[in-house]
Amino acid sequence: MWPHSPPAHSRPDFELGRGRQVMGGVRCGLRIGLPTSTRGNHMVRARGLIVLTTAALVAFACGGTTGGGGSKGTIKIGSDLPVCTIGGQATANGVQFAVNQKNAAGGVEGYTIAYQSFDDCRQGAYNADAGVDNVRKMLDDKAFLSMIGPYNSGVAKAEIPIAAPQHFVMISPANTNPCLTKDIAGCTYHPQDLRAGNQNNYWRVVTTDDYQGPAMADYMYKQLSIKNVGILDDSTVFGVGIAGSFEAEFKKLGGTVAKHS
Repeated sequence: MWPHSPPAHSRPDFELGRGRQVMGGVRCGLRIGLPTSTRGNHMVRARGLIVLTTAALVAFACGGTTGGGGSKGTIKIGSDLPVCTIGGQATANGVQFAVNQKNAAGGVEGYTIAYQSFDDCRQGAYNADAGVDNVRKMLDDKAFLSMIGPYNSGVAKAEIPIAAPQHFVMISPANTNPCLTKDIAGCTYHPQDLRAGNQNNYWRVVTTDDYQGPAMADYMYKQLSIKNVGILDDSTVFGVGIAGSFEAEFKKLGGTVAKHS
């Protein structure tokens, strides 16, 4: 797993503020276990993803050799989430919970994790401009190593062009739009264009709409023997994307979509 180990005679300097490039030659090990059964329990699944996201981000902060004694310093991470919504607030709470657990266990290689939550809500809903403002705030503070988020794919589309040139690591617990990372037919933009030629700075821990939609169509058509459906999406990036991939697969299987609105 990136990064690689440094030579035995050296230990990389730890510069807080920019995840992937400042970690030099540090090796990090990470093993995550999600609940074996989450069927019908969305909160268990959501908590597992939150912990996985936080653990993955904290892995970027692994230091060199383990030292004894007290804290060696503080690693600061942020999040950009719509905390005015139930899902956004629950995710922020989960991140704080995971950080508290990590610190209670001694932190990361002796470093304490500090966490600050940013809200990308405006007028009761997520807002891409608010998300961009939050990313800029984190970039202006060199103490921030990386961020968790965003929650919504439309916000990620706006934030990646701001974060990528600064090599600022983003790990999303919820973005499912495939166009953020995949150059496929149907996308109105290319992932490499979002990064403007910079190296990738963005990861996510959930599968994308082009897998979720077809999987739902296969289950409905083959397992439930439903051949005729109507589709109603909510006009969001997520809703349109997953509904479209569902419709394409359902029709491919021989099903009929009476109406899609």
